[in-house]
Amino acid sequence: MTSAKAKGKKKHASSRRRLSIAEEINRNLDNLTRTERQCARVLLSNYPFIGLEKVASFAERAEVSAPTILRLVGKLGYSGYSEFQQHLRDELEERFQTPLTKHEEPLGNTQSDDFLAEYCRCVERNLSRTVKALPRAEFEAVLLLLADPKRTLHLAGGKLTSTLADYFYRHLIMLRANVRRIDNDSYAWSEHLVDLDRRDVVLIFDVRRYQPELMDFARLSSERGASVVLFTDQWLSPVSSVASHVIPVRIDVPSSWDSAVSTMMIVEAMIAALSNRNWAMVERRVKAREKLTDSLHS
Repeated sequence: MTSAKAKGKKKHASSRRRLSIAEEINRNLDNLTRTERQCARVLLSNYPFIGLEKVASFAERAEVSAPTILRLVGKLGYSGYSEFQQHLRDELEERFQTPLTKHEEPLGNTQSDDFLAEYCRCVERNLSRTVKALPRAEFEAVLLLLADPKRTLHLAGGKLTSTLADYFYRHLIMLRANVRRIDNDSYAWSEHLVDLDRRDVVLIFDVRRYQPELMDFARLSSERGASVVLFTDQWLSPVSSVASHVIPVRIDVPSSWDSAVSTMMIVEAMIAALSNRNWAMVERRVKAREKLTDSLHS
């Protein structure tokens, strides 16, 4: 192995061990000043690209002074703007990795006598980091949208994440009315887009490798007034630039394939919270469905 390739592998392994900058921002949002939060939100609105601009350009976009940007960088744990940008560049490389390029990197102790236990430890760490980094205000805001009976919910995902969208959909239709499943077929999306307005909520699941067509669907949904909720990874799908709410989770494990466990945990937590808070309504709906099922089979 060349020294350059070895250095690259070491860099990615180090990057996986610490939180992404987006995660650090979410974890420390309450400790930031008003102007620092303003900078953070501007960065997250087009993550990570705004942070790769010169500090003066970043400051101009955020309508703050350059020292404010540097104070934010310091609070996030970086010694200077160059170190902050280097970490963003490392994240950008990870963001566009494929199963093939991931396999070229060290994936943990794949020769371990107990690979299952090692994999489990990585998943447990992902769950812990996801919970610590996710702002509770964001979690609660999404729950309020999901619980509002006046809003119609639409769920969409990509080639693999569509299974997560389908799992969430099949639970939501037991909890409430007006839930729609959007198939992973961009040619049919206009049928859903034409009826969207400000009362609609579009839930999109998109992790690396991000699907450009989901970004197009999210943008058009937002332009029609719908609230877009994004379930994504620690590097943030481009959909985050138009999303009203973003739920980032940890997906990296010692494998060529990314993990869906943390996303599933958040989905199941939302299902449980909605059921617990609206049980009287849920109970009536479940009983009515079971009665209808019995009638159909009698």
